Amino acid sequence: MTFGQAPDTVIPERPGRSVHRGLVGPCSWVLLIWTGSVAQPANPFTAPPARPQGRPCILFLSTGERLHGLLATTRGNPLRFLEESSGNTQEWTLDQVREIRIEAAEDVVPEWRWKESGSDEKISTGFHYRHADFRVTVVLETGERFTGRWRTGLPILLEIDDQTVRKFILRPEVKDISNKRSDPAQLPPLAYVSRIVFDSGKEAPP
Repeated sequence: MTFGQAPDTVIPERPGRSVHRGLVGPCSWVLLIWTGSVAQPANPFTAPPARPQGRPCILFLSTGERLHGLLATTRGNPLRFLEESSGNTQEWTLDQVREIRIEAAEDVVPEWRWKESGSDEKISTGFHYRHADFRVTVVLETGERFTGRWRTGLPILLEIDDQTVRKFILRPEVKDISNKRSDPAQLPPLAYVSRIVFDSGKEAPP
């Protein structure tokens, strides 16, 4: 080694990169590393994820309305179900299900509010609303039948045609506070999904 020349330095090279070493000054070195790739910025014009593929079905509402279309859950989420007899939680995708039946235990509930902030005394607002707990029966394609209730609320989308998509929510219960009335006799009936029959090539159970 001569004066002004740095000692030889061995820099291990890794796959996918090249290393350049050069003497710039008497005791200075420059190390340039090329990783072989450059991160690309996010494209704001990328199309959103496609809606999950729907399954043909007939959807019945408690109002008597009957709708035909393709049914899907949002983001392809499974049905989460709390079984009545065992207390176990079950999960199914729509393609595992042949039929869903929903029965409502309805009652009329008076609305209450706290008398004042921080008080533990409640007083009536003078209004009433409808409340319902839903009991659900799920029949699988295998013929197995389960009775219980939904574990959580689940939005579902019914594509009736290319221009019409209707959204419903399968709920464990509902409080129809938005339609409250001072006279309980004037309360409108609840509207909810009461039955879904999927087109599986098999006859729906009675």
